[in-house]
Amino acid sequence: TITAAEEVRDTSAQARIEYLKIGLQMWSRRPWGVGAGNFPQFAGGYDHRRAGRDAHSTYVRCFTELGTQGFILFMVVVGSALLMLYRMRHDLRGLSEEQQRDVMLLSVGLMCSLAVVMGVGLTHTLLYTEFTWWFLMLPVCLWRAMDNTRGVVMPRDRPVGAMFQG
Repeated sequence: TITAAEEVRDTSAQARIEYLKIGLQMWSRRPWGVGAGNFPQFAGGYDHRRAGRDAHSTYVRCFTELGTQGFILFMVVVGSALLMLYRMRHDLRGLSEEQQRDVMLLSVGLMCSLAVVMGVGLTHTLLYTEFTWWFLMLPVCLWRAMDNTRGVVMPRDRPVGAMFQG
């Protein structure tokens, strides 16, 4: 119903569009953000009917509260998780056929799960919810499990970004 005419649209869908407009106004005035957890306090300054209410969107909440830099960082974390999962599917050397199948299935499952979590984030605020960050961290766990299975020992001086190098 979000694409229907305003008079046909239900109140929930209409409210989400209004929160997006409030968020864009908030961001245009404060591109560095209003501070973590402050969307409800600031929303009333843009629409008195929405005072004390949540943004109902992970992305709106992220760019309004954490600013441009916070939104970019959040997208980098999401992109890094997806990149790790993609790289794992294409770097299966040193694993048995059964282990390769397991890594393929787990990485595809995590990609799908992460896509669902990010999709749900369009209509729910998940930025400060633990399970969002668990899903973003699970690719690291799978990567380390794959390395442990291959017997790869990470030297203490190995740079953090080394997992992204070929």
